[in-house]
Amino acid sequence: MSDFEMLPASPPPNDDYRKREMDLREREIVVREREIAAREREIAAKEAEINRSLWLNPLVIGLLVAVIGLAGSIVVTWMNNQNSQRLERSRVESILVTGAISTYQGDACKNLLSLLDLKLLEDTNPAVQVCKSRSNFVNAPIPTIPPHVQEGAPIGTTYQSVYKKDDLDCVNETVKVSATKWEERTASSDSPAGCKVGAVIFPYAERESNDPQYFLLYDEGRGLLARLPNEAVGQTGPSDWRLVSNQTWNAGRSVTRVK
Repeated sequence: MSDFEMLPASPPPNDDYRKREMDLREREIVVREREIAAREREIAAKEAEINRSLWLNPLVIGLLVAVIGLAGSIVVTWMNNQNSQRLERSRVESILVTGAISTYQGDACKNLLSLLDLKLLEDTNPAVQVCKSRSNFVNAPIPTIPPHVQEGAPIGTTYQSVYKKDDLDCVNETVKVSATKWEERTASSDSPAGCKVGAVIFPYAERESNDPQYFLLYDEGRGLLARLPNEAVGQTGPSDWRLVSNQTWNAGRSVTRVK
C-alpha cells in the first residue's frame, strides 16, 4: 500500500450513538436551566434582602424620624399661630367694645353696630348680638292693644279650672273685680292649703273684644292677651292666650263659668 493510498472511511454512527448524544445534550440543557433558575432565585433573594435592609438602615430610620418630627413641629407652630391670632383678635375686640360702650348708653349700640359694619367686630360678639336684638325690637312695629272695654262682663264674673300640684286638686280662679279689672288667682280660696304655697295673683285689664264669643283680657306686666269664653253660668269652654308680639293664640285650660 502506498503512502497516498486512502484509508477506509469510518463507519457512520448508528442509532444508539445518536440517542446517547441527544440524551447528553438534553441533560446539559436541563443542568443549564437549573443553574439559571438558581441564579435567578439568588438574585431575587439578594434584592429582597437589600429592600429589607434599606428600611432597617439606621440612616433611613433617622431620616424618617426627622421628617415626622419636622411635620409635627410645623403643625404645632401653625396651631399656635392660629391661637395667637384668635387671642389677639379677641383682645382687640375687647378694647373696641370697651371704647364703644364708654360713651352714652344710647350711643353704645350705634357705635358697636358701626364697628360691625366696618368689619372690625365679628357678628358673633355677644355685645353685638345684644345690640342687634335691641335694634330689631326698637324697629319692630308697636303692637296695637284694643281700648278698655265699655260694656264688658258683669263685675263678679268668675271662671274656675282645676289643675294638679303635688297630687292635690288645685283651683285656678279668674274674677272680674271692677269695671275693667280682672284678677287671676293661681290658687283660689277653695284650694287646699298646699296649693297656696307660692300662689300669685295676675292682674288683667279687660279690653274691647272683636269676637263676642270671648272676653279679652290684657296683662301689661307679662305682655300677653288672654281670652275667656263668653259662656253661660255653669258652662265650660276653652280659654287661650298669646303674647302681644305674636299673633298666634295658644290653647289654655278649659274653664267653667261659676258666676
